[in-house]
Amino acid sequence: MAKRLQGKVDEAKSAAAKLTAEQEAKKVELTGASHLLTEAKDAAAVKATEYDDAKSGREQMELALASLESDGVTLKRRRDQIVKEQSKFTDIRDNMLKVLLEKGSEAGSEKNAKKLCEKLMKQISQLGGEPALQASAPSVLLKKPEERQGFDSHVLEAVEAVLQSRLDSIQKGLDEVDSEEKAREPDVATKREEVNQAKAKCEDLKSQLDAAEEVACDKEVAVVATKTLLEESEKTMQEMSQKIDTAVAEVLAFDEVLAIFKDLGAFQCGK
Repeated sequence: MAKRLQGKVDEAKSAAAKLTAEQEAKKVELTGASHLLTEAKDAAAVKATEYDDAKSGREQMELALASLESDGVTLKRRRDQIVKEQSKFTDIRDNMLKVLLEKGSEAGSEKNAKKLCEKLMKQISQLGGEPALQASAPSVLLKKPEERQGFDSHVLEAVEAVLQSRLDSIQKGLDEVDSEEKAREPDVATKREEVNQAKAKCEDLKSQLDAAEEVACDKEVAVVATKTLLEESEKTMQEMSQKIDTAVAEVLAFDEVLAIFKDLGAFQCGK
């Protein structure tokens, strides 16, 4: 019986020693896993900083591109306004002045001719035509072409000159817009390419960051799993220690009982 009880004690102690060795191995494993987790988190933090910097740089480039594109919208608006004005004065030249030059009072009806003349002279006045020209031009414009004489041609040329001056000014404005648009094209193209490259860099760094965070997550799971196993092992060790204490107590108790029986036996033999 004593041998059996002692066997139980020895068996429990052997299992405890084995478990202790396993615990030490788990502690070493936990230290290594924690170190790897720290490295993974540091790597993820570096990637996060790189991504944030790249994202900030991309946003600055996008703002610069948006500013350039806004300038382009402004230029287009200017062009549209100038083209509209050019169309207006081209129409005045082709459908008012030329009609009156070629037909005079016979431009449709006499009433229609006077109406055209009034509209034309209103524009000549707004364009800064001299008072003398404004006073003399209507009567010349309303003459039949064959009725016009030498001085009349100077009046008509002056009217044409006022209108042509405005058209030339408009064309100059268009040329300036064209020049500005052409000058800014390389900057816009360059900035768009920079933005595209910045976007590609951000996407690449985001992928690297996601991968680094996934690695860190895996390392953290490994640390938690190792801690859990170690905690379970420690709990098992406590339970085993209690069993060993119980087994040792049983052995000691049996030894005491055995000693009592031996004493009784010796006492009876002495009688």
